Amino acid sequence: MSVMMDTEVREMIALLTLNEVKFFYHFTDIDNLPLIIEQGGLKSKLYLEDNGYLERINTGGNELSKSLDSAWGNWDKVSLSFCPRIPMAWHREQDQHLCYVVVKQSIVSRQGVIFVDRNATDNLQNRGAGVEGLRLIDFVAIRAEHPYPEQIKKKKQAEILVPDEVTLAEIESVSFRSDSSLKEGLRLCAEHENFCEIFNVDPRLFIRPSSYCVDHFLTSLEVDDDNVSTIQPQNESVFDVDSSITVLVTVKAHTWSRNAIEWSSEDADEPFKRIEGHFTRPTTYFSWDTLEPNTLSPGRYKVAYFVDGREGFIQQFLQSFTVISS
Repeated sequence: MSVMMDTEVREMIALLTLNEVKFFYHFTDIDNLPLIIEQGGLKSKLYLEDNGYLERINTGGNELSKSLDSAWGNWDKVSLSFCPRIPMAWHREQDQHLCYVVVKQSIVSRQGVIFVDRNATDNLQNRGAGVEGLRLIDFVAIRAEHPYPEQIKKKKQAEILVPDEVTLAEIESVSFRSDSSLKEGLRLCAEHENFCEIFNVDPRLFIRPSSYCVDHFLTSLEVDDDNVSTIQPQNESVFDVDSSITVLVTVKAHTWSRNAIEWSSEDADEPFKRIEGHFTRPTTYFSWDTLEPNTLSPGRYKVAYFVDGREGFIQQFLQSFTVISS
């Protein structure tokens, strides 16, 4: 890995700072986080393909976007955006449970970094390296908020292409939209406790075109319409066979969006109980389901929660728990 001359790097950093670009952003499916950590950072599609990982990750891209990336020479690079809340993220949030990998400004010092003034597969793009490449970026469009005209929309999707990889050391933070999403990220990455120290919640990065979970927990307390809003978050994961078990979820919902809860044994592929519901108006709801006492034998179990996406349900979290004898 090589870096540019100090003078040019300082000029680029000054230009970015002047235009309020403190970090770069890469949104990804939350399920990709363990692989990102295990492989030492964000990797190019070329690396992922050569090492047999490309089919394991949730890229969200279609065959056309992949062929265009290859044609434009993007396949061996990691793509970052200058800002969150870009139009492409608006679409992906309706299909995937996303988080943001926030990358340090200093990544521009890497040799071979390319700046593109719009989506890096757009036929009308302009691209370049160094200070001259960075001057191609329309920073007014980068800072623009929706709604904006089509030309601003295109320029807001400007990209920085980093050769080969973005290492873990070059990542500032991993940001989630809610406490519930953060808990799921911590569960997925439990084997990488040190890296999890940079996890945070930053809802400002997300556009929220669809429903999502704000928080969730398991409790042995009795839950009903009268007391649900007053129950404080619990941290229960072990339950007696004689106690009830309730999963309680706070959901930010859109009108007529659906939700589902699945209960299953730890090692089972199919749930032993599944319920579905829907939300009638756009507001915050309490959503819960209860297993009555003596429903489960001693053992390990899990509960999963799903909300509506454009093409089916999107898993919001999975929580494991243990049932013990009296």
